[in-house]
Amino acid sequence: MERELSEWRTPRVQCSPVVEVDSISRKTGEVNVEVSVSDAPFARSQGGRALTSFRSQELQSYHNALIAECRDAVCPALPIIPSSPEEDSKLQDEVVRFLTRVLEHPTLGRSQTTFQFFNVEGHYRYELAASLSAVPTSFTTFLLSIFTAFPFFSPTLPSAASLSSVSSTTMNLLSSSSSSATDKEFDPFFLTLHKSLSDLPSSFENVSRTSTVVAKHTKLLARNLRSMALIFATLSQEPRGGKSTSATDAIFPRLFGKTKKSLGSIYSVIDKQSDFQHSTFTEMRVYHSNAARNALEVLVHRAETVLEYDTASRLVAQCVAEAERLKASHEIAPERAARAIQALDEAKRIEREKAETFTRVGIGGREEMARFAGYHSADIIASLERFATQQIHFNRAVLKNCEGALHHLARITFASSLDGFSPESALSREDSILSAPGWSISSLPEIAATLTDVFGGSLAVEEHGHA
Repeated sequence: MERELSEWRTPRVQCSPVVEVDSISRKTGEVNVEVSVSDAPFARSQGGRALTSFRSQELQSYHNALIAECRDAVCPALPIIPSSPEEDSKLQDEVVRFLTRVLEHPTLGRSQTTFQFFNVEGHYRYELAASLSAVPTSFTTFLLSIFTAFPFFSPTLPSAASLSSVSSTTMNLLSSSSSSATDKEFDPFFLTLHKSLSDLPSSFENVSRTSTVVAKHTKLLARNLRSMALIFATLSQEPRGGKSTSATDAIFPRLFGKTKKSLGSIYSVIDKQSDFQHSTFTEMRVYHSNAARNALEVLVHRAETVLEYDTASRLVAQCVAEAERLKASHEIAPERAARAIQALDEAKRIEREKAETFTRVGIGGREEMARFAGYHSADIIASLERFATQQIHFNRAVLKNCEGALHHLARITFASSLDGFSPESALSREDSILSAPGWSISSLPEIAATLTDVFGGSLAVEEHGHA
């Protein structure tokens, strides 16, 4: 166990807390999300599972299986996109929902983000690109930045900055776009997006109001500056030594005060937005740190469960083999042969199903988790130790069928023993073991010893770091 723990002591990569790029690529039915934080690459797949990016071909199947197991463990703000070519209409709806959820997310909606969607057969491509400046803009401007990122469109940016103009702006973009064949392929997507604009998230209203305040004060500032320019122009045209009119004397101080007030209001709003952006980056750092830790714990949990299941399945296989030997040597009474065969088939089926389930996850997880820990977690040893003390409950669920197989086989072998061993005492002992409080994989050697007494043979239980 110490050797395995030492594998986790890998150099930590210092990462910037700001996400530079999020992308989702949809090719041949697979969804992959690549995230780059400073110089440390991560991969999140099928809706944001934060896992190490696997390079070796032989570990790809383990990667995909683990994604399915950890589907909703991390990053719930990202959706799972349909992978069938027949579900393009669903994909369009999912794109709209995805865009909305990302935009309203407190962290992802503030990052510099790129989204890429590919249909299964690669006939056409959806590309959405959004780049936010240091000061958040209104939702309208953000949405327009997405549309203008398409190389196929060259719309004229509207002057309106309020949410109420978003829907009409979208239709203007659609009508003003070129009519090439490539553009027509995107029409269904934009029409679906347009329908969704009637139900915009309320979380954007505050940003919109803030931007409206900026726009209001900017208009006032521009108007006041124009008035001041006229006054200065009037003064410059008066004869040297002349006096300004009383109207000019009265207007200029008041106009200057209004201009200064407008400038102050704009600076105040921008400062508030800068503070908001700073807090967003802080939330983002915490968010990704927690996501990495959650995914790491899922990985640890899965890998240690696999090791425990491997121990149990080996014991079941030995029980099956021994029972088959008893059947073949006619040591089981004829009237019990049918029940023995049925029990063996059931045990084999249970063992095979569980083996298939956990083969998908694989025991090679520790190697990949070691790489994962080097990128993400600073407390991997603590996570391992914590999970080492919290496995009993999960073990019961995972080994339920395996326990049933052991239970059934023990009844058959005890009842069919011809060496004078008492079936009643054997069943009593076996029941007390399997139903005892705190039963876990550590009880398997005791069960094996019980079966050994009956079989008269040796049932070795291979230990994988377990007592």
